[in-house]
Amino acid sequence: MSNPPSVLMVELLMSADRLINFYCDLVRDHPAIVSIEDGLAEQDYANWSALTAALGSKIMLVGDDLYTTNTRLITKGLEAKWANALLL
Repeated sequence: MSNPPSVLMVELLMSADRLINFYCDLVRDHPAIVSIEDGLAEQDYANWSALTAALGSKIMLVGDDLYTTNTRLITKGLEAKWANALLL
């Protein structure tokens, strides 16, 4: 019988700018990454726009918790380019 894969959970606190740079490095170093879901705090709209500006032409940035299936937030997010994908 094989052992299940191990999971190491590490909690890191970093600024949104640092996290965006971290994601940029990951995408650059690991071309198999095609999407990031819920990459930032769900109400950090300005930084979601910055993340999409930095990586939106390279991968899908999926706003799930960002939009919470709220039509007002979906409309607002489309106008502000918070993400380039939406999970409903």
